[in-house]
Amino acid sequence: MNADMKSDRVKYGVIGAMTEEVEMLKNDMAITGTVSLYGLTFYEGMLAGRNVVVVYSGIGKVNAAVTTSLLIDRFMCTAVIFTGVAGSLNSDIGIMDVVISEAVVQADFDLQALGYEPGRLAEFDTRDIPADKTLVASAKKAAGNVISAENVYTGLIATSDRFVSDEELKASLSSDFGALCTEMEGAAIGQTAARAGVPFVIIRTISDNASNKSAGQFDDFMGMAAKHSEEIIINMLGDL
Repeated sequence: MNADMKSDRVKYGVIGAMTEEVEMLKNDMAITGTVSLYGLTFYEGMLAGRNVVVVYSGIGKVNAAVTTSLLIDRFMCTAVIFTGVAGSLNSDIGIMDVVISEAVVQADFDLQALGYEPGRLAEFDTRDIPADKTLVASAKKAAGNVISAENVYTGLIATSDRFVSDEELKASLSSDFGALCTEMEGAAIGQTAARAGVPFVIIRTISDNASNKSAGQFDDFMGMAAKHSEEIIINMLGDL
């Protein structure tokens, strides 16, 4: 699934988890068309010299999977980049640090009764769904150009349909999966893209510590995180 990301034929689907991110990216785009489908608005055009479709997916795995499917099937996107915020599961990873997916896992998917390990999808050979190595490397470089490279991490991202604000659940996600952060869309995008044979990467700016203070932290840092995400995407696309 490792594609030639430098090809002019690559069309990037860029999904934002926050409306703020999409608004910022729209302002940087040369928009050539706008399409509304399934309650979603897709913005087609050029961004940082690349052919892109930018869209706000909405929160959660179903929204993320629907959006990714449309980007691939209707808009013929050949690579998918997701940007948003996440809760840290690692004490070394602080607010406004960036985590890039080497892989993603469906942390709330459970077929243990049928002999599968937690998070393992029946149709996949492994529990974790790997992101595209070229996109990961590019995202890591871009994030290091926006913030200090020592504040950029790559590893496993855990996805579930829940906003984690509980210390016990946080500890469980960390110990059971070894994930660096938790969020609500990444693995659904990874699953959809992988089934279509399309490369993907998830880029997450840490907005909270996945604790009982998470809601307040999320509100406090969301705007700054959105700005960082926008800058990383533009830097990344310009380098690909």
